[in-house]
Amino acid sequence: MSAILLVANGSSTPNTAVWCQTVTVSPNTDFIFSAWIGNALNDANVSNLQFTINSVQLGSIFSTTPIACTWSQYYETWNSGMNTSAQLCIVNQNTLGGGNDFILDDIYFSAACNQVDTVIVSYDTSAVEAGANLAFCENETESFTATANFSPVNFTWESTTNGSVYTPTSNGYYSVEAVSPFGCQLIDSALVTITPMPWNIDLVDSEPTSCGSNDGVVYVTTNGTFNDPAYYTWNGPGATNPTQINASVWQNLAPGWYYLSIESDGCFRYDSVEVVVSNPPIAQVGATPTSGYAPLTVNMTNTSNNATTYSWDFGNGNTTTATDLSGQTQIYTTPGTYTIELVAINGLCSDTATVTIVVLDPPIPPIPPVIVPVDISFPNIITANGDLVNDLFEPTLLNIVSLEISIVNRWGGTVYKSNSLTNFWDGKSGGLLLNEGVYFYEYKAVGAQGEELNGQGQVSLITK
Repeated sequence: MSAILLVANGSSTPNTAVWCQTVTVSPNTDFIFSAWIGNALNDANVSNLQFTINSVQLGSIFSTTPIACTWSQYYETWNSGMNTSAQLCIVNQNTLGGGNDFILDDIYFSAACNQVDTVIVSYDTSAVEAGANLAFCENETESFTATANFSPVNFTWESTTNGSVYTPTSNGYYSVEAVSPFGCQLIDSALVTITPMPWNIDLVDSEPTSCGSNDGVVYVTTNGTFNDPAYYTWNGPGATNPTQINASVWQNLAPGWYYLSIESDGCFRYDSVEVVVSNPPIAQVGATPTSGYAPLTVNMTNTSNNATTYSWDFGNGNTTTATDLSGQTQIYTTPGTYTIELVAINGLCSDTATVTIVVLDPPIPPIPPVIVPVDISFPNIITANGDLVNDLFEPTLLNIVSLEISIVNRWGGTVYKSNSLTNFWDGKSGGLLLNEGVYFYEYKAVGAQGEELNGQGQVSLITK
């Protein structure tokens, strides 16, 4: 097809032929019909043209641009079917006379050349997931855990932090990256929403109960500003107690632990406080001796605190009540084990302390009276070297029923204390062997008939 250059003043009558030519064609063949057109003038009223073959419209109407001498190519494809000739036309489809001035060049009509090629497309199905969006409160910690459908994988969060787990600290989107086995750069992100908590617990405190009364108080003060009105929840006494109250102050309480939660805008802070009894009575009782042969005279002491009345039960059927801290004396004539009980009382409050007395059968007939010899002696040297010879500071006892030993170093520091008749010092303190040198001891012993033996001395420790 020969090329021409045509400058035309377009028609205002639709389907007016601008150019036509009849050509011979081969049946059942695809042809390409194309042309280059442009606006002859700078005019917004552009030309509207269309291809026709054998008076049949081919394709859509095409238009020039409003800018003069700006060329555009337009083309359509046509199958000849049973035709052996084709009348090719370019027709003007404008309805207005103004403007519609165009230039036409390089009209082309030729059989289409069909070419076939093959391309293989591989789709990388690898994917990474940053995890679900996170929403939490400012005083909490939440983390993303990235996952991937391939392994091994090297995750990089925010282009700086490696590893699958990442802990965000502010609002916004967080991105995780990884490279697939095919070399694709994979990215996913998730949103973090952190609820601010511009408030805190300032003080949680309590007021004690009076003895025997439920008049304790717990209360809390806060600082800052709540996002929403605060909801206070106290429960107690005890963490699982179902008794609760919504208030910053709770009164008329029994002794025990009380637990607090404060909620605002879905965020919580927690604390707890104990309500104690004001100056409760404390019972303390002592006895000397705590064991011996019948008849055994026992002297008892009362060192209790915060009490006004004292109830004694001596375990032998005798009882008494006192209003002061005076001591008590009992003679136990029958062998056996006796529990002395002292109850210290202050109003509705009380406390109990006990001490056990062991009364032994006499080693000899009580009549005629026989003096039982008693004695105690200590070694002046021990060799704590593990050869099982003279390894212990073991005294020689004769008719001794109780023994208290205290050993100190040269600076007065206690290294050993015992009230046992069988376990003795092995040269150690706190499980560690002490340094060689001289140590000083003090003892108190009670004989079989209540004799008291006291003394002190020194012992040399050798470890080799």
